[in-house]
Amino acid sequence: MENLLERRLSLGLSKRKVAKLTNLSRRTVLNAENGSNITMKTYSALDDLYSKLEAKLDANQSGAL
Repeated sequence: MENLLERRLSLGLSKRKVAKLTNLSRRTVLNAENGSNITMKTYSALDDLYSKLEAKLDANQSGAL
């Protein structure tokens, strides 16, 4: 499983912003990043958000070359 904390930080997002974008609590985001047991729904919400933003970032960087 990828490191959720590293992914969030590489995207420049705060826990508060991630919580708002995923409709999760900040505590749930923190627990997920700390390796606590989380539901598949929580993991999917975070992974989906990060994947979409990473793809957008990659597309923007590719277009700048």
